Amino acid sequence: MRLAASYTNSPSDRDDLFQDSALAIWKALPGFRGESAERTFIFRIAQNRAITFISQRRPQSAPDEQIDLPDPRPNPESGFAKEQQEVF
Repeated sequence: MRLAASYTNSPSDRDDLFQDSALAIWKALPGFRGESAERTFIFRIAQNRAITFISQRRPQSAPDEQIDLPDPRPNPESGFAKEQQEVF
């Protein structure tokens, strides 16, 4: 539960992530070969589920979507105003 809470602030998402992790651990336990500590095995499964959970919840932007960024160059009015100040 602590790992789930570290990946999300929402109580409902935390509960969903915890349940998803618990199910993944339950399914993976028969394949545990004992090459690591049980705690390490369980933590790694839970961490992988959390990463997957967060990546699926993140809003994806469309690849064709244009992002409007401000033009760093000065606009014509400010350039003209600078020129006028330099003249006088």
